[in-house]
Amino acid sequence: ESDNLAEFVRNHCLVRIERSAIDARTLQGFPLGFSDRLLAVLYVCDFRVDGLLFLRRDTITDVRVNATAAFQRQLMCDAGLVAAEQFCLPYRIDSFASLLAGLAVNQITILEQESLDDSRFWIGRSVRREDGTRWLHEFTGAGNWGDSLTKIDLNAVTCCQVETNYIRFYQDYFDSQGFP
Repeated sequence: ESDNLAEFVRNHCLVRIERSAIDARTLQGFPLGFSDRLLAVLYVCDFRVDGLLFLRRDTITDVRVNATAAFQRQLMCDAGLVAAEQFCLPYRIDSFASLLAGLAVNQITILEQESLDDSRFWIGRSVRREDGTRWLHEFTGAGNWGDSLTKIDLNAVTCCQVETNYIRFYQDYFDSQGFP
């Protein structure tokens, strides 16, 4: 499996990713790198690059290039939607803890605990406490910051989203309002 991932990363392949215990649908993206624990993916939705996903590898049941992915990659390249600078991975991905530690202080992220039956979703800014635990300063969909921090069990997290269009809109709003 790691040999295939290394080839997909090296060749900037558009792949389909299955996580059968989490979602009946497949994800599509360009693998950027991987560790024993995480796979970093430049996420693609409807032929548009939509930020970075960091997926827990033990939740991935299959990663492959099929004829559709190969054709769609070519369509994206022909349309100028794929650029070499997109394939740079500026984060450490040994674990979710190392990934979150590398984020800018005010950078918004989404953490998810996904399953077919019950999923959890948190959006906010990562905060590390003195004891080394990870907390999230969450906000609501209406842009209201919580009064307290949420402790996150990183062992339960299956996906982290960074720099997606969804996040970018909130980030731009908070930055324009001068919110810390």
